[in-house]
Amino acid sequence: MGAVRALPDYALVGASKGALEALARHLAVELAPRGIRVNILVPGSVETDAWDAIRRVKSGLRRQFAELRSAGW
Repeated sequence: MGAVRALPDYALVGASKGALEALARHLAVELAPRGIRVNILVPGSVETDAWDAIRRVKSGLRRQFAELRSAGW
């Protein structure tokens, strides 16, 4: 999600996810002639203890994540 939607205080994670998605697209084009497929798994939000800390600091952030939808490719 961070690669497709801009969120406050999420630049490093978003940039990392965006870089992985770009790398996968480039590798897919580069390796397709050899019959090699490229896939990536980019996890979304996962309920962990860290979410409790985020909830205390930014109560609306969890709701923002839940409301966002990936643009898809």
